[in-house]
Amino acid sequence: MTDVTAAPTHRRAGGRDGRRALRGAPMISFPTLVRNIPTYDLVPAEAVELIHDESMKILEEVGCEFRDDQAPAMWRAAGADVQGTRVRISRELLMQLISTVPPEFTLHARNPERTVKVGGKNQIFVPMYGAPFVRDLDNVRSFLSSSGPVALALAGIVENNIHPQANDVVSRIIGIYPYCISCQRLQCKY
Repeated sequence: MTDVTAAPTHRRAGGRDGRRALRGAPMISFPTLVRNIPTYDLVPAEAVELIHDESMKILEEVGCEFRDDQAPAMWRAAGADVQGTRVRISRELLMQLISTVPPEFTLHARNPERTVKVGGKNQIFVPMYGAPFVRDLDNVRSFLSSSGPVALALAGIVENNIHPQANDVVSRIIGIYPYCISCQRLQCKY
């Protein structure tokens, strides 16, 4: 008698069933981290005061260029010197505005499990935007192309350990790529 064993029939992983399983899998993310280590003054107080003073001079004398209509109007309403798109902010105004910022606040997400506390000893992870250079997986450094911010924001959307994801790039992504981003993921993030 001959022993005949049937050839194993196994299917390739992935495909429609694999994507369906990924969509249904629970999303694991970091909670807000609380830093319990002491802070260290790496720069002497005199140097911090010098940096602060020079940054105030830049804001007062040179100002900031805003390339939209909304921001200069808001700064004008707050009391800043606005000439076209150039906004000059006095140190008194800036320090008065900064004094109104709470030391800690809660950033509420659509999904309550993704709500995070910002400020104090809390640490959150946010996507970085505006890098002049990027490194690819082969550790090759290159200039960021015009599609780079969109690619970085897409990476931030699918990365579960980045907490808030809300900027102008996201609104462009949602408009440009309405079908390549899972609405379920966006709802959890925002």
